[in-house]
Amino acid sequence: MTTLDAVRWSVGDPTDKTNTLVKIDVEGAELDVIEGGRSWLRPSNLFVIEVHEERFLDPLRAIFAEQGLRLVEVDQRPLPLMGRETRGEKNDWLISDLLDSENNS
Repeated sequence: MTTLDAVRWSVGDPTDKTNTLVKIDVEGAELDVIEGGRSWLRPSNLFVIEVHEERFLDPLRAIFAEQGLRLVEVDQRPLPLMGRETRGEKNDWLISDLLDSENNS
């Protein structure tokens, strides 16, 4: 196991933490992942976070807001191309506010 902050690229600048799409689906460890990945909280990076517990929504938004970033909640609906999906009763997606990202780039 490692943290996001410890991630290094195998090509280009191994320490570059910009212009990256970060998808997080960690079955309830969302806050832990973000706590170990604060160096990635930059306006040029986009985040897609599957949130498995409603109690994590506000703390995640607050962590991003500390860095001047905004997460928005999107409605999670089944996609016909994906076939049948079974989801918990409460399961949310927070994504980087694309309009906010354009203004900060």
